[in-house]
Amino acid sequence: MTERKFSKEVGEWIALQFIQDWATSETDGIRVKKSMEANDCTQVLSWTPACEMDGWPNSPDALTYPSLPYPFTAKELAAFLLAGTGSMVAEYYGDFSDGPDEDRLQALGIKAGHAKEALRQAYTEIRRAIAEVGEVDQELQQKAHTLRHQFHDANLEANNKENIWESGISDDQYRVRRERARQSVKQLEEETDSVGRSADADLKRWNAAMVKALLYPAPVVTDAALPDDVPGIAQPAPAAPFEAVADSTIVEDLQPEPPPDIAPQHLVPEGFAPTKVSPQAQQSSQAAPAPELTPAPHLSGALPEAVTTNTDAQSPRPVQRQHAQEQKIIHLICEAGFDPKNLPKNKPGKPGVKATVRKAAARDKIFTGTTVFDKTWERLRNEKQIADSP
Repeated sequence: MTERKFSKEVGEWIALQFIQDWATSETDGIRVKKSMEANDCTQVLSWTPACEMDGWPNSPDALTYPSLPYPFTAKELAAFLLAGTGSMVAEYYGDFSDGPDEDRLQALGIKAGHAKEALRQAYTEIRRAIAEVGEVDQELQQKAHTLRHQFHDANLEANNKENIWESGISDDQYRVRRERARQSVKQLEEETDSVGRSADADLKRWNAAMVKALLYPAPVVTDAALPDDVPGIAQPAPAAPFEAVADSTIVEDLQPEPPPDIAPQHLVPEGFAPTKVSPQAQQSSQAAPAPELTPAPHLSGALPEAVTTNTDAQSPRPVQRQHAQEQKIIHLICEAGFDPKNLPKNKPGKPGVKATVRKAAARDKIFTGTTVFDKTWERLRNEKQIADSP
């Protein structure tokens, strides 16, 4: 059965308004901007589904293949939404467990029927893949996210306590004070780094398993694969016609419960525990006709602006939003003509680099909130991605 493909215009209508600062639409697909990739030292935003396809038959080259190719299938859209810039698109349309949010779909407009259909199919494909490979370890992701926030706040408090930004102090005094501040939060920093590495590795394994479940090419089976009328070998019965199965018959394990001990799917990477597929799905050839698929239920309440929300324990995406904020500031510093790691010191009575960048960032919805910009700037300093000139 040939999968339906959606056009360039549909892809742009779905995604581009949310990621135009990081990605661009070209003739063959949506791509991360070169300027963003150059500053993406952690490679979070540079990720594309093709990064997980090394070793596949006829796998695309991740260096040249777009994040979302044109035209695209619902499965390709689903893979795009998993991570990288696509995850910020998914933040707008809702959580994988019950999205896409119907109100968000309707906001696409009366002419966006194909875009709505693509998103509904993509979210259904994501839920089917999750039923196959299992949920990401949300507890580990949330622990890493919480520790990062705790370390950031503790480090900022230690810097303020040591008054490292006091005007007029020498470079030597600054280094001594900063070292005292660093030592006071060293244990928390080490725990944050350790848990963060584990969470990142677990999320990478999950992304790889999900991309494989969504896009790995199915083996081609022909009639010649099995000889007819071989004595002693029973021939298989004709395959039952394909039937769409409602989500509820496949995704029974999306409720929070411990993963099973048996991994039935051979595509799952070693060491990754998948959730069990329901008996109804395993016996679909004997099942009664499936009920008609319906759109996901409304999310309760009005949702705030995209890419500034969803900081609860159910999603690892806030970490990617923080990274996007950091990359935006670095981009604005470069755009203003400065070296992020060699910022000039402020001149008395004149606005410094931070004030210039803050003004440029004020127009970006990703910095909504009174403290978001300052916290992001401080994270960049703590991680030595921005620094003053000697």
